[in-house]
Amino acid sequence: MIRIAFYLESWGQGGIETFVMNTVRFLDPQRFHFDIFCVHDRYDGYDAEIRALGGTRVTLFKGFRPGLVRRTLSGLTAWSDFLSKGHYDIAHINTMNGVGFAYAYVASNNGVPVRIVHSHNTKFGSGNRLAKTVVHNAGKELFSKYATDNLACSADAGRYLFDEDPCMVLPNAINIDEYRYSPESRSRVRDGLGVSESTLLFGNIGRINNIKNSTYQLRVLETLIKHGVDAKLLFVGSGELVEEIRRQSHDLEMADRLLIQKPTQDVCPYYNALDVFSLPSLYEGMPFSAIEAQASGLPCVYSTNVPKEIDITDTGRFLEISDDVEGWAKAIVRAYGKGRFNDNPRLLEERGYSAEANAELLMQHYEKLMGRA
Repeated sequence: MIRIAFYLESWGQGGIETFVMNTVRFLDPQRFHFDIFCVHDRYDGYDAEIRALGGTRVTLFKGFRPGLVRRTLSGLTAWSDFLSKGHYDIAHINTMNGVGFAYAYVASNNGVPVRIVHSHNTKFGSGNRLAKTVVHNAGKELFSKYATDNLACSADAGRYLFDEDPCMVLPNAINIDEYRYSPESRSRVRDGLGVSESTLLFGNIGRINNIKNSTYQLRVLETLIKHGVDAKLLFVGSGELVEEIRRQSHDLEMADRLLIQKPTQDVCPYYNALDVFSLPSLYEGMPFSAIEAQASGLPCVYSTNVPKEIDITDTGRFLEISDDVEGWAKAIVRAYGKGRFNDNPRLLEERGYSAEANAELLMQHYEKLMGRA
């Protein structure tokens, strides 16, 4: 039995959490045991499923997020204590910056033989940028040698964290069948949202924040309406910009055109309801939401800050983010005119984006690293 400790700084309903859940759901319980360690969390909806799968999830700061220095220092100490009690064979460290290498150092000090650092992003956010830059670079310079194996969700994410060092790219994968388009689900959800079949519904599923450039979506909506397009904007998620976006929609007299739904594990119906998936992010790793949108057959419009690799089915379009949102509005209308791409699930399967298949690849990789292949 190989014992795995997954590390994440935060636990909510984001991409890294989705990766971990998609992995542990398919781990062979006869070959692997897993536990999950988080520094802070904002969601516990997966905990019952984690327990049913035989694992546990431990959080240091439950329900709140301390400052950078406190959560880094306290997180490293708590991680050390967690590992010392678990006798783990593998530390799978999911990270968005160089701090992940410090967690590999702690794992090494606790005798964990395999220490995987897994890059899930292409840059870090703007808040506390100086401090984040210092911590990121220090982690890389001081502790990168303690990682025994490098993983990344995309080639860009690998270059960001590992520079030119070798790394294995493991694409973010999903349960493809779960996201197949359902006309019945579409009608039911749109009726519930008050969206007619003739209305162009665009938007995305995920955090509502600066990184996702959520306020830009509102400007696109304003532009569409000015051009006489019957359009509405849908967000499914939470984040620091929710109230600001609501306020702006009222100021622009578009409150009836903005739909914000709370986070949910069952996002498939919302992909069915959408006509266009729009992602004007300032940066991304390999966003699960875009893969899920493609599985539902949605035409997608991405910013050029999203890795080109995300257009797995060759059905998306990439645009620059600019002050002139006319281009985005026109691109969304053109995408809307294309309708759904019903061949996408097959293409995703063929191109390696099945969660079950990827979990098996990862299990084989774990066993190879442990010398048990």
